Amino acid sequence: MVESQEGVQRAQVAASLAREIQQLRAAAVMLQEGKPEKARAAQACLDLALQREAKLTAQEREFLAQANQGDIFIDHGALILQAQIKAQ
Repeated sequence: MVESQEGVQRAQVAASLAREIQQLRAAAVMLQEGKPEKARAAQACLDLALQREAKLTAQEREFLAQANQGDIFIDHGALILQAQIKAQ
């Protein structure tokens, strides 16, 4: 039970990080397109996204990379939770 609870908690953290990464990258694109003079702000968004990505495990990064086919919104939380449950 403890292992599965830890897996659920890790999945929740990973899902939150995935959402933040997605939002930061989208903000960077919006800044680049709408405010090209704000290149430093766009780069800051990308830097923050990379920092958050570094907090993900290799397995989580691989799973999200496979899930991120295309530019559609993906429920990262549900996907990560499914992956964690399968791994247990």
